[in-house]
Amino acid sequence: KLLIAFWIFGLCNNVGYVVMLTAAHDLLAEVSNQTDDSEIKKEFKRDCNVIGTGAILLADIVPSIVVKLIAPFLPLMIHVRLTIAIISTTLGFLLAALGYGYKHGYWMIITGVVSISFSSGLGESSLLAYMSFFSTANVISTWSSGTGAAGLVGATLYSVLREAKINGRDSLLIMLIWPALMASAFWGLVKHPHITRAQTRQSKLEETTQDQIKEDIPTTEDVHTTLAKLKILRSIILIYTAPFGLVYLFEYFINQALYEVMYFPNDIFNRENQYRWFQTVYQVGVFISRSSMNIVHVKHLWLLAGLQLVNVVLLTLEAIFGFLFYVLIAVAWILWEGLLGGTSYVNTYRRINAEVPPLQRE
Repeated sequence: KLLIAFWIFGLCNNVGYVVMLTAAHDLLAEVSNQTDDSEIKKEFKRDCNVIGTGAILLADIVPSIVVKLIAPFLPLMIHVRLTIAIISTTLGFLLAALGYGYKHGYWMIITGVVSISFSSGLGESSLLAYMSFFSTANVISTWSSGTGAAGLVGATLYSVLREAKINGRDSLLIMLIWPALMASAFWGLVKHPHITRAQTRQSKLEETTQDQIKEDIPTTEDVHTTLAKLKILRSIILIYTAPFGLVYLFEYFINQALYEVMYFPNDIFNRENQYRWFQTVYQVGVFISRSSMNIVHVKHLWLLAGLQLVNVVLLTLEAIFGFLFYVLIAVAWILWEGLLGGTSYVNTYRRINAEVPPLQRE
């Protein structure tokens, strides 16, 4: 039950973030004056919303990052935190749904996205800390599996609902199943340990330090001076963090700045459908490569960043000049983009785990 619960937590905590990115074009098209597809088919022309989908990206990421920076310094009142996160997710979907379809609903939509981002950051930081109070280490792997599934499930479900002619507002309201499922799993499946204030202050890191003292193993403070720590940090950033961060920076630029203007006129997809399925194909690529940790090992992380930069340059040229012509070529290219992103993710953490001494990892 515990492992199932943490898989559900990973899924439900991250799925809202993915849904909002997938729905970004739909949400903003309703508050923008947009050229009809038939006008674009007459001649090569790039058209986009007055407010770009990058606005949704910022609203979907920044609040989560801020919460993750602050949450570790606050008491781990897990029931209170999860209640706030679940309510915040529910309000986020409701606000985005209510703002959908109204010409002046922009701020309701953005507020809804911010609310979901806040809940995602709070949920992740709280549940990762809560894992330390369970004896089995498998909760971490099941949580990770759930977060990986969130991308594929969220993007695919929203795209399928829209293909089934369910309007954007109702599609977002259907997403209320996720906070309900998370609440059911948290209070229905998990046998919660009794946590005292002393336990929350003495984290697993402190317990590890006590074990090191018993075994006469030097702690981080004993081994590294401030200058040495800065040198270690510099090395970790240059070898692992910088290429990983660049891969995702390039991906976000492609996904939220280029997808919406890369329209290929055809009889199957209109602009909104095409944007949604581009996001879904990207998530498929990420899911495949994140599931391949034990199969594909890439040592040169900067190579992945370089390949993603090539994607940025070429897809930017495509957005400007329109030289691809065929949507299936774009789909294959986007799948490749997702494969690079997932490969960077798993190989960065694999290399850190294999190459960085335990005392330096944190």
